[in-house]
Amino acid sequence: MGPWEASPTGVDDLGGRLRHLKTVLDAGSFLPLPEEERHALRRRAEELEEKLRQLEERTLLIGLVGGTGVGKSTLMNALAQEPIASVSHRRPHTDRVLLYRHVQCPLPRSLGAGEGLFTDVTHQADAVRHVIMADLPDFDSLVRNHRDRVIAFMEHLDLVLWVTTPEKYADARFYEMLRDAPKARENFAFVLNKADIFFPDSGSLGALDDLNTVVRSFRRLVREAGLCDPVLYVVSAQEALEGKEASSWNQFPFLRRWVFQERDAKEIRAIKGANLDVAFHSLAGRLQEGILQLEKAALFLEKLAAFTQDERRSADLTSVVRSVLVRMPGQEVFAHSLENPEDLLGAAALLSWLARLRASSPEPFQTVSAFGGEVSAALEKRFRQYLEGIREHGAALALQAGVSDPLRSELLERIRRSLENLSVAESAADAITVVLEQARKIGEASRRWRQRLWSVLVTALLLLALGGQDGWRAVLAQPGPTNVVGLCAAMVEKLFSGTGLAALGTWAFLQVMLGARFYREYKKSLQRRSEAIIDSLQSALEGVLRRAVEEHLEVLRQCRHEMEGRRDLVQQIVRAAPSKDRSD
Repeated sequence: MGPWEASPTGVDDLGGRLRHLKTVLDAGSFLPLPEEERHALRRRAEELEEKLRQLEERTLLIGLVGGTGVGKSTLMNALAQEPIASVSHRRPHTDRVLLYRHVQCPLPRSLGAGEGLFTDVTHQADAVRHVIMADLPDFDSLVRNHRDRVIAFMEHLDLVLWVTTPEKYADARFYEMLRDAPKARENFAFVLNKADIFFPDSGSLGALDDLNTVVRSFRRLVREAGLCDPVLYVVSAQEALEGKEASSWNQFPFLRRWVFQERDAKEIRAIKGANLDVAFHSLAGRLQEGILQLEKAALFLEKLAAFTQDERRSADLTSVVRSVLVRMPGQEVFAHSLENPEDLLGAAALLSWLARLRASSPEPFQTVSAFGGEVSAALEKRFRQYLEGIREHGAALALQAGVSDPLRSELLERIRRSLENLSVAESAADAITVVLEQARKIGEASRRWRQRLWSVLVTALLLLALGGQDGWRAVLAQPGPTNVVGLCAAMVEKLFSGTGLAALGTWAFLQVMLGARFYREYKKSLQRRSEAIIDSLQSALEGVLRRAVEEHLEVLRQCRHEMEGRRDLVQQIVRAAPSKDRSD
């Protein structure tokens, strides 16, 4: 690929990459950048889009970068073939960029936002009619912000001439500036000015060898700074400015030809586009750390979900429900609520009525309603404590995973809101109602029939005893009205005798004994049904809590899915960005 040949993934799709970048920045959620920095990056992306729309401008902006005393003004005048720059221009504006342009050459539109950073100097040197030259402040000045101004203004440059001298080429600050320069490396050229100091007179012996030694050393240092094949010119701008015939070692004519060669629109577009590619790389590179943070956050969410679903946490839910139910008088409440006066007959019903009078219990439905409310409230409170444990563990996991702010704060805030939105009181009350309604549907019809059967049997025995053996035989032998009436009269007569009263007492005793037995069985049945209700409630309330936890897990899954989508998009943007060191 030639030095200014457009990259296949360069200018043509830079607009799409910028749109993707703005989409990521606009979304904001799960982007590990402070809000101020996110807005600054978006403004920078918009500036690059504007520069992308200005690629067809034919004017080249060339910047001269160097330290103090390297002869930038002399070099500029030599390039223009007449004095256009003077010390008087620089003296009152040591911290500003000096722009030298022909009076008929308009300023690039992109420089409109940089007003106040440069001083516009016009000239009438036709030799540089289509080129704007920028004399940047000395980066090695004692004033610290000079270096910052040079770096900031470089984004407007198309080509950069790095100017130094044999005395200053080894200055480490020169190469620090070179490494930090936000420009495409193929648009750099290096100028070793004032090379004539090696040739004070024509008879200097070994001067050319000394110059070659400096050039080799200079080239090596530039390569170590990241440029594999730098374009380097050895010149004496003063010799060229004085109009002397160029010495054999003076490459100024080649430098001038490189700077002012006629370039077609495609080449100029490629030069400008290469710089925009590097600017985009610098912009997208600030998201590189975000990819690592998003991956750490994904691991954090995975661990938090695994912790929440762990069997031990499931056992904790069981303990939560049990700790609530064990504190409630559940069996007594349920047994009382399940009592139905129609389930018991005769003496058993009488004993049940006396027991209720003695206990002075409230109405069954009021008791169950109060129980349901207390259980729901207690379960909500206990579940909140359980969720607080998850939240605290999540905060510790985020720190352990190395997720940093603002991403960590955003994730933990999302988790906190999810946990706060979980409420189980209403669902628990509904579950209790359903369980009790199902329990009430279990009837006692068989018990009622057994009570009737035993009552009839005992009454039959009483009638047999009162009727006597002879009376019943007569009725059975001749079941006519006369014998039946006679049997009834005999039974009434005998009922008020000593034998009859004894039989009646025996009948009453048996009824009471049978009633007591049925009553005890009924109470045991209610207790077993109450225990079954407790077990059903345990299961139902665990289900309520698990569904609530599952809602939280779904939030974590959605959160992770959204974050992974953002990570993939950021990765796509960063991968699409060209290598900063394009000369490699």
